[in-house]
Amino acid sequence: MIVGPITSIASINVCSVGKARIFISVAGFAITLGVASIAHADPESRPRFDTGLRAGFLMSTTRLFGFLLGAEADHRILPSVRVGAYFELVALESPSSDQVINNEAYFEAYRFGVRGQWHIRPDRLLDPWIGATMGAFVTTGLPVLSDPVAEPVPGRWGGDVGLETGLDFHLGPVFTVGPVFMMVVPFGPVKQKADSTSAGVYYSVPYLPLLRLGATF
Repeated sequence: MIVGPITSIASINVCSVGKARIFISVAGFAITLGVASIAHADPESRPRFDTGLRAGFLMSTTRLFGFLLGAEADHRILPSVRVGAYFELVALESPSSDQVINNEAYFEAYRFGVRGQWHIRPDRLLDPWIGATMGAFVTTGLPVLSDPVAEPVPGRWGGDVGLETGLDFHLGPVFTVGPVFMMVVPFGPVKQKADSTSAGVYYSVPYLPLLRLGATF
């Protein structure tokens, strides 16, 4: 849209073209400085993404114990409000080997879904937050421990909802670290003969929360 007029002027007067180019360069430089100064003055106004890894121990109402490994990514729609997705591996089993062998008291699943968070002090040194999750999980094809000859139990699908709370400690403008407490209520799979048991309600160990490492872009 600007090239056409400049080309026409150049065919008439080369000197005018030089002046026009200088004007456009100065105006572009001024606009760039203005945008940069606004972004620097109010960094929270820019859309940003948060990513993270979490790991830790779990326990459940069915007296199973285990661990969780997960990854997550969130988008800041407001400085304090974030929405995103997660993917986790959950593994729980009875601490008693006899119970595992006789009752198939174990639960392994891949968990994934959407989540939302509200941060009380975004980008401050200490940032407490609360969140909720909703998604699905699929159990892995586990062997039937009471009958080693039997075919592995096929994976089963289920859904779950969860509540989370945590504290982000900002190590700088990019990285964060902090504890996470979570509780998840799964719906299914239904226990059948020679099948893996439901985990019941499982949650992070109260005295040993999950550890989360995050990065902001």
